[in-house]
Amino acid sequence: MKIKPIAIYSRSVTFEFVNNDICFQEKEYSVYFNNELKFSGKKNVFSLFGLKSNCTYTISVRNIDEATDVTFTTKPETFILNILDFGAIGDGVFDNTSLIQMAINCIPEGGTLYFPEGVYLSGPLFLKSNTTLYISKNATLLGKTNRNEYSIIPGKVIHGANEYLLASWEGVEGNCYASLLTGIAVSNVNICGNGTIDCNAHNSDWWINHRQMRGAWRPNGIYLSHSKNISIQGVKICNTPSWNQHAFFCENISYLDLNLISPINAPTTDGIDPECCNKVDIIGCNICVGDDCIAIKSGKIEIGKKYKTPCKNITIRNCYMYGGHAGLTLGSEMSGGIADIKLSHCHFSGLIRGVRLKSMRGRGKDGIIDGITFSNLYMNEVKTPFVVNMFYKAGSQEYKEELYTREPQPVTELTPYLGSFVFENIIANDVEWQAGVFLGLPEAPIKEIKLVNITLKMKEKAEPGIPIMTDNNEIVSQKGFAFENVEHVIIEDVTMIDVNEPQFITKNVDKFERR
Repeated sequence: MKIKPIAIYSRSVTFEFVNNDICFQEKEYSVYFNNELKFSGKKNVFSLFGLKSNCTYTISVRNIDEATDVTFTTKPETFILNILDFGAIGDGVFDNTSLIQMAINCIPEGGTLYFPEGVYLSGPLFLKSNTTLYISKNATLLGKTNRNEYSIIPGKVIHGANEYLLASWEGVEGNCYASLLTGIAVSNVNICGNGTIDCNAHNSDWWINHRQMRGAWRPNGIYLSHSKNISIQGVKICNTPSWNQHAFFCENISYLDLNLISPINAPTTDGIDPECCNKVDIIGCNICVGDDCIAIKSGKIEIGKKYKTPCKNITIRNCYMYGGHAGLTLGSEMSGGIADIKLSHCHFSGLIRGVRLKSMRGRGKDGIIDGITFSNLYMNEVKTPFVVNMFYKAGSQEYKEELYTREPQPVTELTPYLGSFVFENIIANDVEWQAGVFLGLPEAPIKEIKLVNITLKMKEKAEPGIPIMTDNNEIVSQKGFAFENVEHVIIEDVTMIDVNEPQFITKNVDKFERR
């Protein structure tokens, strides 16, 4: 077994198996520490907690065939503080907001703030650079339910000729309530442990009239703005008012071995949404939410045109995504561009769509999406595995004929561009609606779609549904691949079972190549 530590902190470590298994291993393994069994599992990614800082450890990972020993040394820390020393009370009732914030402010550089067993009720907390928050097993940070007790972050602050963009809502600058954990211009922060961050939205009014701004836009679970070198590891984060994780104009962000959970009917509760970020790792996460599990964004036209900051260099690997709208979505807010996205070794189950891109006319010339690779995926009961849709229309979005007409429109500075997409080594079972839809703009076709080594089987008793969200939705079942407004389509070793003929439908495709 090949296994390596991918993140080592002062009191925790995350390991990843190096193999071709998709998210889970075929054989169960056991992890021994000082010859004591710590746990058994099949996940390709696992973490250990409760370690001592600046210590060398050796673990043994065993299955029925072999054993592997791994030695690592935890990072040093200057000091560890306990929130109980600041008067915090973990009864789920006492308001700990000011006490926990004081404790965060008091963490020495390179130090750790420790949350012991208990339920700690709190309002928004603001992170401090060069520190660690360690939420131990059976410890819960619980969000308050009264929105009037949440501070508001201004979308933009202007002083003379200078402006500072702080927050956005669905791709547009806007005032937002501070999140339970908020980081503004911080660096070198770790949030880790095997405890829970429960934002408590199910006991509040955050999900009621969710499309209306009341006071400000809804908070996230954890919000990061203009921050760098941040890791969030191990914790369960649940019941978030809106997106679970939102990083905005950030760099070097790691989401490792997380459990992100919200009810599947909780509105716009995406899992992880990096926006205008560079270098983001999403590895070994379990995500079940009320919208897209992961959505990569770069703002709508105002943010994209002004700041020209793409979301790029994103790695997503060994994640299990289930019960949401889609596994991975690019857009629809993509006016700054999206580039160099690599999704691999992930397991999708019970989703409406697997991987999808959603955009539209008006996102702008900087809305360039290119260098996208989806590989080594397993999908089970995903109704439509593949969608690229340049005529995206949400249910509440106003109809405008110039956006949705299928007739060519003039290419202007508002016309986005789609480059090359590769889908390879993918198995999809029990598909119901359609294998895939690739719908480009007639005036700006998708450059290339490449499908390689794909096996897809339709569900025997498939219920009809809507594969893509446009202004004129077609209800289908057991349908094959459809390509419209694409320059080059490459089909190589694609097998479809129980798909209605024809398996491939093309319209305005310059070159259709089967190898």
